[in-house]
Amino acid sequence: MAEAAAKLEDLFTEKRVGEYTVREWSLGQIVELAPVFEQARQMCIERKFTLDTLVADPLSLVTAITPLVPRVLAVTLGQEEAKMRSLPGSQAVTLALTVVSMNLAYLKNLFGPLMGAILSEMRAEETGVSSGPSST
Repeated sequence: MAEAAAKLEDLFTEKRVGEYTVREWSLGQIVELAPVFEQARQMCIERKFTLDTLVADPLSLVTAITPLVPRVLAVTLGQEEAKMRSLPGSQAVTLALTVVSMNLAYLKNLFGPLMGAILSEMRAEETGVSSGPSST
């Protein structure tokens, strides 16, 4: 019975995509990906993404984050970034979507507050009022 439960758990904690096995990120992988997430945050701020602009033009987000995908795949799959850059497009997209689905809870928790911070920072820029900590 325990063996069957373990096999069932494996079905939900990893997925095969071709020769690759995609798993939920470990803490070490999250730490290694932190600079990538910071780059994504900066891109969103610089491009002044809002919910309205993302709904009107979702491709703008895709094109913004595409350069980050090889690094995310490399860290997630334990591969060289150059190898991930050489993947056929359809396989890379399938892998990227699988990585997102396997780590959706983490990404929602990361980017939910992130989108709030981005919107707050953009509003501060528009009004000239800082949203950062007070220096008093």
